[in-house]
Formats: sequence, C-alpha cells, structure tokens
Amino acid sequence: MTPENANRRIIKFLRDLADDRSVQITQNRHPLVSATYGGQKRTFGLACSPSSNYQRTIRCRLNRFVRSLEIEQKPPFNF
Repeated sequence: MTPENANRRIIKFLRDLADDRSVQITQNRHPLVSATYGGQKRTFGLACSPSSNYQRTIRCRLNRFVRSLEIEQKPPFNF
C-alpha cells in the first residue's frame, strides 16, 4: 500500500469518528486533519514524506490519538 492510499484510509477513518462526519484538511508543512470529536476540536498530523515504516508508525500514532479522544467507542485502526 502506498503512503497516499494509507493517508486516504486514515482520513476516512477519522471522518467516520468525527461528531458531524466531516474533517478539515490543511497543509502547511505536513497535512493536518482537524475535526470535532466528543465536542472537542482535535488535530491529527500526517507525514508528507513518509519513511519505509510509515504504516506501522502511523498506525501506532493514530491508535494513540483515538485512545485520547473523549468518545465512547474507540475502535482500533488497522490496515
């Protein structure tokens, strides 16, 4: 899986978790995905130049981010 496809799956996963099912994507140096989760606005950063271990590292970072959210169901992310 390419990093672009991985980022698309991550964005879709975050969109499904968001309160209003919408996210804002901004890019200054790194792509940032912002949304409201459990009434709180939170931002998750993606890598713009991923390394060879991108899937493993981003999966760990994303699952840590999801565990920190104030939501009832906290599904783990897998590729």
